[in-house]
Amino acid sequence: MGKTLTILNFDGCYQNQDFYCQNQVKWIDFRDLSGVRGYCEETAAEEIRKRIKEEDIKVCYIGSGNYHYMTFFLLEKIKQPFSLVLFDHHTDMKPSLFEDLLSCGCWVKWVLEKNLFVKEVVLIGVADSFLNTIEEKYQDRVFILEESKFGKEEWQKEIQSQIHYPVYFSIDKDVFRKEEVSTDWDQGSLRLDEMEKVYELIKETQPILGIDICGECEEWTSAEEIEKNNRANRKIWDML
Repeated sequence: MGKTLTILNFDGCYQNQDFYCQNQVKWIDFRDLSGVRGYCEETAAEEIRKRIKEEDIKVCYIGSGNYHYMTFFLLEKIKQPFSLVLFDHHTDMKPSLFEDLLSCGCWVKWVLEKNLFVKEVVLIGVADSFLNTIEEKYQDRVFILEESKFGKEEWQKEIQSQIHYPVYFSIDKDVFRKEEVSTDWDQGSLRLDEMEKVYELIKETQPILGIDICGECEEWTSAEEIEKNNRANRKIWDML
């Protein structure tokens, strides 16, 4: 992986953190765009594609989970068969509220339907209540390791066995337990060190094409929350 860290600045949330200050950082600003919070209107999508077209983005921080759909645009830049490995407490595969409106809740569904290079999607940490919500037409391309399997013997190696192509990682920090991360969404129970083990196992067998991280709080309620996420972001960056 490259040493440059990219920050996609939709909401200014990283200006209160310093985990990136000792690294080479590229900021790409989107704060002037409308129609981007939670969903992405077509005019905004065109502008986003234009701003990232010439950028070599390997590791990036996106901000709040409300902008997780940004992964859809980042994956468009990959022009080879790949596996999407997603750490998330949700599937992000809900039907779109409006037929042609990309959102943080449906972007994985869009990837499966529109991206010809994605061959498999591995979802890690999804709440058990979402297990039966995957449409049948996607089930042969989607593997889910649900939250209740965390802590069971060899669960990380089960994931490793499901991956057959170079990997793009997408990490929504709502998958982590509240003791380590604060987010705007309901959270899971994964530990940061458990995710690191998954990453190391996969890296043994497949190249890593790129990584993005989201799940910040849009409105911080305390300095303690800011520092908790700052520590988590630094730990993820150090892992990479």
